[in-house]
Amino acid sequence: MRQVAKPYIEELRRETGETVHLAVIMDSSMVYIDKSESEHVLGMKSRVGASVPLHCTGLGKALCAFLPEDFVLARLQRAGMTKFTSNTITDVDDFLACLARIRECGYAFDDEEHEEGIRCVAVPVMDHAGRAVAAVSASGPTVRVSRERLHEMIPLVAETGRKISAALGLRGGGRL
Repeated sequence: MRQVAKPYIEELRRETGETVHLAVIMDSSMVYIDKSESEHVLGMKSRVGASVPLHCTGLGKALCAFLPEDFVLARLQRAGMTKFTSNTITDVDDFLACLARIRECGYAFDDEEHEEGIRCVAVPVMDHAGRAVAAVSASGPTVRVSRERLHEMIPLVAETGRKISAALGLRGGGRL
């Protein structure tokens, strides 16, 4: 998947100027499997192989929204819903409602939910059978990524998700 996605995540980084991640679920967390880092001096600190929570990251929410609820709940029960910032969702019902909204619109935000000063927009990546298998995101510091800028990045991130999904064999479908 990394090799397939690499040119698209590089393109998204050039288009947004922000750090782009590709991640998958491993056990009860999201794990970065690839990254294209922003060239700005100020940015988010991350590394390929690092794990981040499902419940308070754009990547985690974007992928969880398109997975079976029992699968998601089992992982939340195992990992817990730790509060990282004042914006972190820590209630299961609130999280499930958030996932329902993400299914409707096709994208997820992290508005300083995991880390103060960082915003992110993410979408799922689908395989040839239309199953959510990964997520891709663009993230940056709030000094550059205002809420308005976050909304401007939605179509760019969504298009990247569509391109990666198509490269993985998804045809014609996919709501990305």
